[in-house]
Amino acid sequence: MKNTLLTILSILLFVSVSAQKHKATIYFKNGTSIKGLAKIDGKKIIYKTSKKAKRKWFDHTTVKRIDIKDLGKSIYHRLYYKKINNSTNLQLLELSKRGRVSIYTFPQIDGNYGKSTNLTFGVLAGGLSIGINSNSNNLYFLCKNNSDSVTYFSNKKKLFRKETTEYFKDCPTLVDEINSKKFKPKHLSKIIDFYNYKCKK
Repeated sequence: MKNTLLTILSILLFVSVSAQKHKATIYFKNGTSIKGLAKIDGKKIIYKTSKKAKRKWFDHTTVKRIDIKDLGKSIYHRLYYKKINNSTNLQLLELSKRGRVSIYTFPQIDGNYGKSTNLTFGVLAGGLSIGINSNSNNLYFLCKNNSDSVTYFSNKKKLFRKETTEYFKDCPTLVDEINSKKFKPKHLSKIIDFYNYKCKK
């Protein structure tokens, strides 16, 4: 997959997940944590101990992850700072499925994506650019062994077999299943489960 890896040329991110702040727990790199009210503003976290308290800003320099709650629900979303395709830029991504290979997506607090998030990628070989808008709920980022970096997975029919067979080449059995067309783009979650539970470590 190295020859077809997408590398980030620029990230323009202007996201405010909600006008209201959510109950959240912020976990820092030094092992401490704090609880309060927070919202995601692009790559930063706006935090208050209470509604009337003075707000503080945190980002990837000190934060490891944030658990943030949907308003009026008992659903928590776990977000981590990750590098996309080994870029130096870090983005807050939501953990969707955990395992030897995990799936991350853009944050979906209260079921909503950021309204104006745009990522511009470039293909290494040809210098082609691909514009991506995070309003799409089909953007997936794969992460092996809890790495600090995730790999953008287009999940498009034309690229599906090439991307998946390269990414999972350390599991020949899975590659054979993909080449036999047992798995299709809509089966990404099943592919991850196959790798996590049936492929040798």
